[in-house]
Amino acid sequence: MNFEVHPEEALDRALKGELSAAEEHTLNRHLATCRACEARLALARSWQETCAPQAWNGRLNGLAVDQALARFGVSRWWAFLLAGPEA
Repeated sequence: MNFEVHPEEALDRALKGELSAAEEHTLNRHLATCRACEARLALARSWQETCAPQAWNGRLNGLAVDQALARFGVSRWWAFLLAGPEA
């Protein structure tokens, strides 16, 4: 893999973990001299971490439900009763 310009495909494959050891070595050499690609890869990795699914948190999920229902002026208990036994 030889880069004359920014290696868009290699950056995308690096994010997916699809580079061979040799390709990763070549990309790392490029990143050492190209701050634009280094920044793009760091930002993309940060974005992936931020958007990754989070573990279930019952307390936070309950607060989110309460806030959503409050926007409609409904308490959680009324919503539960209105939903019926099949919900």
